Amino acid sequence: MKALRLPLLLVKLSVIAIAAWGLALYPGDVQIEWLGYHLHTGVEVAIAAILVFSALMVTINMLWRWIREIPSRLQERRLASRKNKGDQIILQALSAIAAGDGKLADKLVNKAKAYNSNNLLNDIVAAQASHISGDQKESQAKFTKLLENSQTEFLGLRGLIIHAQAQGDWQQVRTLLEKALKHFSNSPWLLEQLYRCNLELSDYDELPPLIDRLGKLGLINEKDSEASKGLLRWCEAEKLRCEQPRKFIKKAETALRLLPGHTHIALAVAEAYVELNEASKAFRTLRSAFEINPHHDLLQLMRSTLSKSKKASTAEEFYTEVERLAGQELTNSETIYCLALTAMQAKLWGQARKHLKQLVGLYPTKRVFMLLMQLEAQEFPGEKTKQDGWLVQMTTAKSDPGWSCSSCGAHQLTWRAVCSSCKSLGSINYGAKDSNKSSDTRALITQAA
Repeated sequence: MKALRLPLLLVKLSVIAIAAWGLALYPGDVQIEWLGYHLHTGVEVAIAAILVFSALMVTINMLWRWIREIPSRLQERRLASRKNKGDQIILQALSAIAAGDGKLADKLVNKAKAYNSNNLLNDIVAAQASHISGDQKESQAKFTKLLENSQTEFLGLRGLIIHAQAQGDWQQVRTLLEKALKHFSNSPWLLEQLYRCNLELSDYDELPPLIDRLGKLGLINEKDSEASKGLLRWCEAEKLRCEQPRKFIKKAETALRLLPGHTHIALAVAEAYVELNEASKAFRTLRSAFEINPHHDLLQLMRSTLSKSKKASTAEEFYTEVERLAGQELTNSETIYCLALTAMQAKLWGQARKHLKQLVGLYPTKRVFMLLMQLEAQEFPGEKTKQDGWLVQMTTAKSDPGWSCSSCGAHQLTWRAVCSSCKSLGSINYGAKDSNKSSDTRALITQAA
């Protein structure tokens, strides 16, 4: 269109020029008789008069319209000013919410409503203000009101979900999540909350497809997906442990294939085999777990099952077996600790001392110095000086590794599939503790004594 503007302008100018040239060559006269009046003039003057009159009428019409619209424009300007003022107050209310001052936010919302009562943000911010003020009944009512408008329905559902979670009403949480997912079916937050909700309800059958869905959306990687499925299989297996040992073993071994080397699951499977008088299968399960993930909790049952299967009846033979499983490169502190324990039990003082000295340089925790105290007491009963020296080092050493939740930090006495504090799945891990508690030291001193 821009390219045609110049040619069109030239055409118009040409037409005007031709018309002017024609009037100049063939001037004419115009005579008007009206109510006894006679007007005689040239054509060019008449045309000019008509154009001037037309321009004047257009100007008068525009001026009249402008005057007539003055009240509506003033009203629009006043409403825009009030809306802007209301928006500014709502922004202040949001800042108050961010600062955690719910009462101030609620006061500002009421003030904003006086300027602009139709602003949807008023109800949204009011609901949030009541929530952070701790008025659960009021906030629930305001979030419920948001459901009446399709534009604010999802925000109302989100608020009600958080409210139901705080009350521990997980059935209601699930109902609300299902409604919210109709708005945003691939929302990471909604899917994570649904995952947690199913855990709270122990509805493990619903979780595998949900894990697959999270994987397809790229919210969970393949390794974590397999691990989560393994933990769910374990949760299902636990229900069968007492009454149906064979079915328990089958499901637990499925979990173990998805979580190779898992200490707790391997122990549980081995214990089930022992109850069924199948010591060889129990030992094979423990051996496989130890080769992948050495842990001292496996040692006692490993020795018992190895003895029952008549492959190693003495402590020395068991130490040899553990040494074989550990391999040549000893860089894992838990492996070295297992070797030190079995060497102590076999009264192989030289081997035990070698492993413990290695641990002192690698990962010196309280349990290492406690074993060194026991070693001195058994190998050299009369030499209290060395025992006291290890005792002093034990009191200032790092805490022993233990089970703790990587999500909430809660310490656990043993492994669990689901954290008892935050309900996270698969978050309990074995490793170093953050704190060096004196109570741990006193407990170890008591054991050493």
